[in-house]
Amino acid sequence: MSDFTSFLLFQIKNSKYAIAANTVTEILWLPELTAVSGLPRYFVGIFNYRGDIIPVMDINLRQRKKTYSYKINNKIVVLQLAKQKIAIHISSATKVIGSEHCEFLPLQQVQQQKKSQNTEIITEIIKHDNEIIQKIDIGKLQENDIEIEEPEEEEKSDILEKLLTTIPEEDRHILQARKMSYLKDTDKMQEGLSDLTPVAIICIGEEYFGIELEYIQEFSEVHSLAKVPCTPPHIAGCMNLRGDILTLLDLHYLLFAHATPNPSAGKVVISKNQENMLGLLVRELLDVIYIDKTLTNTSLPMHQDIGKNLIKETFFHTGKVIGVLDIVKLLNEEHLIVNEQIRI
Repeated sequence: MSDFTSFLLFQIKNSKYAIAANTVTEILWLPELTAVSGLPRYFVGIFNYRGDIIPVMDINLRQRKKTYSYKINNKIVVLQLAKQKIAIHISSATKVIGSEHCEFLPLQQVQQQKKSQNTEIITEIIKHDNEIIQKIDIGKLQENDIEIEEPEEEEKSDILEKLLTTIPEEDRHILQARKMSYLKDTDKMQEGLSDLTPVAIICIGEEYFGIELEYIQEFSEVHSLAKVPCTPPHIAGCMNLRGDILTLLDLHYLLFAHATPNPSAGKVVISKNQENMLGLLVRELLDVIYIDKTLTNTSLPMHQDIGKNLIKETFFHTGKVIGVLDIVKLLNEEHLIVNEQIRI
């Protein structure tokens, strides 16, 4: 297991936030929510997820700030707090970063103002790659237990209705379908959920793959990619990562036997062990989810056979077979590594 702390970065409108990744149990599409009375105003509704009744928090309302209408492509992040689960509404999840290259500043050092309920859940600012990110203090996010019962009859909520006004009526069935999908197999999923593994879903070519989060140090854009002469075709090149020369493996070539068409437009998954640090070139990061390892399989077929030796197991996600990449093998295969002393 990695010895650094990871944070999930996400956006709400144009504001950027970070939250400890070890509190995240899953990232889901926004479902239809049920209004319920008796909760603080910033909990806009609840939904049933695998038998758990989970309240959904609006971070802007939690800070007593102006909030924004929800969109059909918004998501919610399900968090496991000390005593119960809650979810927070987000516009999108962007990436996961490690704390190694972050600078943490007290909020007062960045924003000179009196501490108030507007900022009580934000106590630090993270500086990462010239970005300013608000770090959510998990301990202050919810300090009291919440007793929730699913209402027998649907209740009205002016706040919830206002938040959903920009979602056309003809699209509301999508929210309903998501709500129903989160109810599926509830009884079966009540057992064996202690073995959840965080996995980043990435896109390589037109296929989806997974990388276990424990092998990821951070994600990055491709910066000034430089081709290295006299290297094998699975080496996409090198780039400068905060003063370190990072070798990029072209996963598209390793899996499909031809190079990534436009590597500079891709994303980099940075992975390391005690001896090697590598950049894994992918097309894009799609999601971060938590999977039940008891439901993975070693025999489900993938669409391609060339790189199947790099896939250690598979699982179903959104109707697709996802191959989990064997990052340990990638990091330990000497013939895949280019000597970092090469001058470019």
